[in-house]
Amino acid sequence: MPGIAEGRDLFIDVYERYYGLIYSTAYSKLGDADDAMDAAQEVFIRFHGKALEVREPRTWLYGTLRNVVFDMMKKKKPDLTEGEMDDLGVVFVNGFRDTRLIIKEALESGDNFIDEDDRALFELVASYDFTYREAGAELGMSERQAKYRFGLAVRRLTEHFRARGITNLEDLL
Repeated sequence: MPGIAEGRDLFIDVYERYYGLIYSTAYSKLGDADDAMDAAQEVFIRFHGKALEVREPRTWLYGTLRNVVFDMMKKKKPDLTEGEMDDLGVVFVNGFRDTRLIIKEALESGDNFIDEDDRALFELVASYDFTYREAGAELGMSERQAKYRFGLAVRRLTEHFRARGITNLEDLL
């Protein structure tokens, strides 16, 4: 029979691995940082009592999060139905659609880029595999300027994700 220490270690491992992802998913659905924190906390409280019984923690966490978010949304909108949550269920099953939404929000946020050239530079380098030299030439800046401005954009995007509880980009994958 598994011991208390094994259960505690498993809980800590799962918490450290998935908290950011659970929080950011809750945030994207609830739109409020405090509500997202409450939802994530509730999910992990429930997980704590069942950690050793759960075979697939990620799947279990998402399923539980879906239920917690539904309950929270139902309190705000009592006439909410399960049918209206169908799309949310797809998101929680695999997380991929939600990941795209989180990244899209970050890329569209005006706070993450100084101007449209920064946004275009980031897209050329990150999405289209341009070198700094190629992207800089395309936008009328030197390779050195392109590299510097790209670094600034990456730092701002990293801070954007941290503010949403994502401390490791692997949380988005």
